[in-house]
Amino acid sequence: MTKPHEPDYILLAIVFLLTAFGLAMVASASLVKGQDNFGDIYYYAKHQFLYGVLPGLFLFFFAQKVYYKHWKKLVLPLLILAVLALMLV
Repeated sequence: MTKPHEPDYILLAIVFLLTAFGLAMVASASLVKGQDNFGDIYYYAKHQFLYGVLPGLFLFFFAQKVYYKHWKKLVLPLLILAVLALMLV
């Protein structure tokens, strides 16, 4: 078994900073609409965090633990699935 490699901390920091920036943009852009529709100025930011950021973090850490050679076996089926999903839109 190979020794696990160190993650690229600079890349991780950039990804997390961009995610936080995007969440801040959602929060600031939807303050009025959230207040008018739901009585909560942070409704859309909370929704984005719960249904976007948290599942994304879970999948990120799961994918990071899987050895990359296992992903290579799934490339073609995932590519076909992605193209089919794009055709549905």
